[in-house]
Amino acid sequence: MIDLKNIKNIIFDLGGVILDIDENRTKQAFIQLFAENTEIVWNYFRDSQINIALEKGIIDPDDFRSQLIKKSGKNVSFQDFDRAWNAILIDFKNERLEIIKNIKIQYNTFLLSNTNQIHYNIFTSWLENNYNTTWNDLFTIAWFSHTLHEKKPDLEIYKKVLVLGHLKPEETLFIDDLEENLAAAAKLGIKTVKATKDYGIIEMFGGDFL
Repeated sequence: MIDLKNIKNIIFDLGGVILDIDENRTKQAFIQLFAENTEIVWNYFRDSQINIALEKGIIDPDDFRSQLIKKSGKNVSFQDFDRAWNAILIDFKNERLEIIKNIKIQYNTFLLSNTNQIHYNIFTSWLENNYNTTWNDLFTIAWFSHTLHEKKPDLEIYKKVLVLGHLKPEETLFIDDLEENLAAAAKLGIKTVKATKDYGIIEMFGGDFL
């Protein structure tokens, strides 16, 4: 179980913590879509600033789609591109959602996610249509990188949410699955816990909040 002494606020990451994801699924889908040019597209995506720009909401999703499709040299529709791009998203687990709803009764709960408009549209639709749940049911405030125009692990995003949420670092716990995101938050005095496959929300909170 997790130590919540002196904690009033809990900030959750999304992917790898609440929502199951697998980046390799998108790469495999890209192979089906772009064939021999997959590595060209993938390397451009990983090495250029285009993904950062998308996650910060600096470029329009259509511009993002167009640039990657152009780089592939293939005739690919936006619909087919999105199908491959969204393959990373697996699903929510109802147990996790119920735990967070119960935590929200006693604590201020927040979400802080690096994401983009394309993925946001899909997983928000899943949440509402498949689980009859909204972000407001789960969180006092849900923050997404593409609307904050900042992304983890940049210190500015943590400074921004502390101000926007009126949060004191010493009263705030941040749960994420990436060490670099936790390390950045800790620099500001935010308490942190790393989520893993074997130690996730259910293991942390299930005994008291499920």
